Amino acid sequence: MALNDITQKIAEAAQERAKEIVSEARAQEREIVDAATQTCADTAAAREAEQKEEFARFERMEMSQARRQARTLRAAARRAVLDRAFNDVLQMLRDDASAMRSFLAERIASVPASDIRAIRVAPAHREIAAELCASHGITIPCTEDEAVPDGMIVETETVTYDLTLTRAAEDARPRMDAAGITAMTV
Repeated sequence: MALNDITQKIAEAAQERAKEIVSEARAQEREIVDAATQTCADTAAAREAEQKEEFARFERMEMSQARRQARTLRAAARRAVLDRAFNDVLQMLRDDASAMRSFLAERIASVPASDIRAIRVAPAHREIAAELCASHGITIPCTEDEAVPDGMIVETETVTYDLTLTRAAEDARPRMDAAGITAMTV
């Protein structure tokens, strides 16, 4: 074989080998690109699933918070309605002389007349209080006091008796509230 033929054969073999190398490189490139594409798709799918899950968590939290706020608003509305009704009834009873007379008569009967030092009365109820005190043998004068909201406050040497409708209502308020809130729908 001549040098020319050997060179030709080497060139052809080199060219053939180059084609194989290029073909293998392209196949490896496709595999790498396909693997990278699959990795990107898998990552995108995983992130999308994470985002959906995160959004679902966020949505549950927001809905839970909205329900809590709605319950709080309903409770505040109930409270406002009960407060208004409570105050309206309290004022109606304050303004009703017969109701105040009955209320105070029941209360003053429980106070020992001999120990009384002072009697402070709401200006609106002075006459009723004085009349009831006299009928129970209490001789201490009833003193008007703007700080007394209704009824009277009787002071003895050892005890102060709050005989106001306001105090009686405040004492009864927890039971009334519980019954009212349970029965009321706003």
